[in-house]
Amino acid sequence: MRVASVGAAGLRVRYAPDGPVVGHLESGETVLVLEGPVQVDGTLWYRVMASRLYLEGWVSAEYLVALTPSP
Repeated sequence: MRVASVGAAGLRVRYAPDGPVVGHLESGETVLVLEGPVQVDGTLWYRVMASRLYLEGWVSAEYLVALTPSP
């Protein structure tokens, strides 16, 4: 999956869906989905890993878009 347009602040990556922020991802960053979706308080969350940044955690599904395969 890829991070959607999230602005200059980036997409918050959390330790748990309702946990503290452990980092940020930029728009367009590619991530590997490790787990999810999991619903917490009406929001869907995925546990992802951005290997380029060595960053792993939970992000809101609303800010992820599926990658389209190359022809």
